[in-house]
Amino acid sequence: MDSIRLSKLDLSGNDIHTIQNLDALHGIETIDLRKNQMQEFTVRRPLRRLDILKLSGNRLGQLDLSVFPSLRVLYVDCNHLSTIEKLEDCRFLDTLSMREQSIPSNDPSGSPGYAEPIPVNLNLGKVSSIRKLFLSSNFLSADTLRPDTPILSLQLLDLASCTLEALPEQFGETFSNLKTLNLNFNALPDINGLRGIKRLNRLTLVGNRIARLRRMCKVLAEIGGAHGSLTRVDLRGNPITVGFYPPPVSGSGKPQQRHTGNNATQRDLIKHKADDDDVLDRSLPYIGGGKDIARHLSYHSNNYIDYPPLDAHEEQNEAENNEKEVDDPYTVPFADPFADAKYQAHLDEPTRLRRRVIELMIQNATSGRLTYLDGLPQCSSPDDNEINDDDGGGHVGPGDAHVHAHEGAVRVKKDWVWNRLEQLGVLRKKEKAREKGNGKV
Repeated sequence: MDSIRLSKLDLSGNDIHTIQNLDALHGIETIDLRKNQMQEFTVRRPLRRLDILKLSGNRLGQLDLSVFPSLRVLYVDCNHLSTIEKLEDCRFLDTLSMREQSIPSNDPSGSPGYAEPIPVNLNLGKVSSIRKLFLSSNFLSADTLRPDTPILSLQLLDLASCTLEALPEQFGETFSNLKTLNLNFNALPDINGLRGIKRLNRLTLVGNRIARLRRMCKVLAEIGGAHGSLTRVDLRGNPITVGFYPPPVSGSGKPQQRHTGNNATQRDLIKHKADDDDVLDRSLPYIGGGKDIARHLSYHSNNYIDYPPLDAHEEQNEAENNEKEVDDPYTVPFADPFADAKYQAHLDEPTRLRRRVIELMIQNATSGRLTYLDGLPQCSSPDDNEINDDDGGGHVGPGDAHVHAHEGAVRVKKDWVWNRLEQLGVLRKKEKAREKGNGKV
């Protein structure tokens, strides 16, 4: 074998404990050592062409990146790392996945069981090029979320299941250019810390402690709603949405049957299978453009998970990929519109009214641009009982500045709840719409 010309090395899943002399592979661009038993990974001389390094699902306690100056993608999920040395030396780092770091087990048999998380501390202030960062299921230090300089390049941040009870005061200013933010399964009582984010596209807050509607709506308007950039919000599992939706399982505990037809949205669930591909892991879910956060289920007992980077030609098929749902333990699937309609038809009147008020308030805070709210599609065909933020009948929230109309705004059904909110002053028509109604031009 001509080791000088070798560009891709895949030794994943081979029960490897030690590997040596990788520095002899001068032309290597991709190294895949996932699902092994390595406790150390040492390279003595620089691998200047190495672009992708995958070390997830090992037993590493230390990692030094000083010998990988061209590294662009790094996966180190499910190891025992409390930090990564010389992260700042990777000036081209685009994607870092460092989820589920745990304290080494004392069980010599390596039998599966609960792995206690290890505190993770990263100096992100010196990583100026990173766009996608996955830190789910970690105990994060305060310094990790408060880098000394803003991370303006970051577009996707995954902080699900990180035991967060509050966000740092300057969180929004620090990560001001985020497009996708996953804060699922934490204990956040509010989202005030997000102020400073400019044009967020997708926000998932499933399983938190959010209970204040108006305060949340004001923040949603500030972080992208008023600009029309916020298209997906998920608040399921919060106090504010208790009792609104059917349970994900029922009866024997099996997932609910999805229905197809004209009145239901059918979505394909991606099942991740091994796939040998020349470019990158095509079996792994697509996460480009801040549209989807995705990971697939465990390979072995330590719940190894892996994220892929965005491939160039995959970006051309972005619209197609965005129509598929990803099987991700740190997100929840799209809701079934058929099951939801059936459940909602049997809701008590106060709960149904409360749900409708919250839907209208959130749509109002996001300029009517939400395509998905709590996993349900928000688009509807226009009729005489619907209003659109583009038709001069737009509304604004209490005490807020007028929200500008945007092309392509989702039509929201104008019902008696909407009219009642107008009477109470919760929703107000724009001055332009009022003048038009009075015959003024």
